[in-house]
Amino acid sequence: MPWFEMEESYTEHVKGRRLVAVFAESKEDAENGDISDSDVIEELWQDGETTDTYLHYETLKQSDYGEEE
Repeated sequence: MPWFEMEESYTEHVKGRRLVAVFAESKEDAENGDISDSDVIEELWQDGETTDTYLHYETLKQSDYGEEE
């Protein structure tokens, strides 16, 4: 049976927790939420659920998915 591919729209609800570095003038400022920049250090965990999917049949085409290279 051949593979086919098409585009799919979806809504995804994700919850997670991560370790971030924040830039603030002082620890007190950071504690008060006066943060001017942040960057993700590490994703600690993540859980998600995909809902409301819709297949776009107008994009359907034959696929080479699963074929060995």
